[in-house]
Amino acid sequence: MADASSCKITLHAGAAKPFKSGDTFVCEPGLQGTWEVASPLRKAFVVRGI
Repeated sequence: MADASSCKITLHAGAAKPFKSGDTFVCEPGLQGTWEVASPLRKAFVVRGI
């Protein structure tokens, strides 16, 4: 069975980017937008001091 986990991040400026299992991304400080989960997914966070 394939993992169909997916989400979409839409910035307040209007740009939307879809993500699926195995994708990675960085949220820069001050990011404003929405995170829409289309199907259940597992998230891992790394928080670094600035």
